Amino acid sequence: MTLTPLHALEQSYLKQVGPARPGQPPHLDAYPADAPLQPDWAALDRPEEASFWARLGTLLRLAATPLRVEPHATYNPHRAYPSPRALYAAHVALESAQGRWLLDPHRACWRRLGPAPFTPPCTATLHLLGHLPTVPDSYGALRPTLAALEAGHLLGALRHLGEGLGLRLPGHPGATPPDLGPDWWPLQSLAVEEGPADARQAALAWADLQARSSGPGPFGLLTDRQPADVAPFAAALQEPGTVLLAQHLTGLAPGVYSADGPLPLPAPALADALQNAYSYPDDLNVTALNAAVLLTATYHPAHPFLPTQLALGEQAQRLCLALARAGLFARPVRAYREAPLDSLLNLPAHQTVAYALLCGRAPLHDLSLPLLRRTA
Repeated sequence: MTLTPLHALEQSYLKQVGPARPGQPPHLDAYPADAPLQPDWAALDRPEEASFWARLGTLLRLAATPLRVEPHATYNPHRAYPSPRALYAAHVALESAQGRWLLDPHRACWRRLGPAPFTPPCTATLHLLGHLPTVPDSYGALRPTLAALEAGHLLGALRHLGEGLGLRLPGHPGATPPDLGPDWWPLQSLAVEEGPADARQAALAWADLQARSSGPGPFGLLTDRQPADVAPFAAALQEPGTVLLAQHLTGLAPGVYSADGPLPLPAPALADALQNAYSYPDDLNVTALNAAVLLTATYHPAHPFLPTQLALGEQAQRLCLALARAGLFARPVRAYREAPLDSLLNLPAHQTVAYALLCGRAPLHDLSLPLLRRTA
């Protein structure tokens, strides 16, 4: 898919989103079902002793397939990373010397893209693909944005757990992704490289993926009104272009902060602006949040649209997982009007608030039913 040079403007200042309609997920039955994908729990416990495929298969099963259902949540199921309305438009394809396969996340199996049956590889390339019809066409110019942001979140989840499993996932610009037709958008190809494994790091990362939450759903975005640890937010501020609305954090006075320090803007002014700019005010009370993180982006030829969205999604996923470790939720959102926020923050014309995370500690935890049970 080729985006016009004006797409960044269309998906921000000119975006129009109509009433939500159902998306159209891909019909994966068109591709023959091949081998199942199951985690190797021994590889998670002792990654330094496990084979390449035991670690890679475990990584893909834990980071890229459904993990739980929350019966009271509006949208299900949940994975290690967020997706708007749990649509999950981002997909993973695996390539080895033997062939190519598409991951069917709901059936936890590989779908054959060629004639060769699946065999566990010793080396591999991963391709992240976006299936745009999964996102309802009523989202207009935001459809590719949401698919690319989600792929960035997926990439962040894969890299977070992969590091402990001894698997690095650098970009692989020379790879050729599979062509599955006009509905599919190649997003990024990744080389899978082996490195040192760390069992403790893998265990902590797996706990983070399970704990990640976008917050309570059925009664609005609620918090327990207690202060939260400032540490993960302080770490997020090290990223250029990040703005923190601090409201109820220990060790940090309420205010608006960037990597360069406090901004000359009172916290209530930004909270009111975010409340008014948000498209679903009945579902959100900004002043009740512990914090909100605004990620800004620059759009011009040196910063192409797709890599920018992938980087934003991965940056947001890192914060989601850091907050999960601290017992906090983070709900990524794009449902806001950019203009009042950009103006209040005095951003230059080429820069905009491109992504936002609404953060806090839930007052209670919803019933959660795991879909993946450890058997060994």
